[in-house]
Amino acid sequence: MNAIRKIIQRQGRNTITVELPEDFEAETIEMILLPVEDPVKEALPELEGNLTELQKLLLKAPSMTVEEMNEIEEKRNALNQWPKKSA
Repeated sequence: MNAIRKIIQRQGRNTITVELPEDFEAETIEMILLPVEDPVKEALPELEGNLTELQKLLLKAPSMTVEEMNEIEEKRNALNQWPKKSA
């Protein structure tokens, strides 16, 4: 049995589109649709007693893509090329 698990965004009010892999050959399929909650919000209650304040803050913080992190690193490297003032 082939099974596919994907999180997808709705396209319009009542429409979703699911792309199947080339090797998925079944003609009749069963779909079970479940709403996806924010994983951080779901994880917090069960972890609440074990988290430091910093960990709680970090779990609620926005995340960055690899591209965004690379851009920041490039800018940091460019700034580090500037001569430093002597005291």
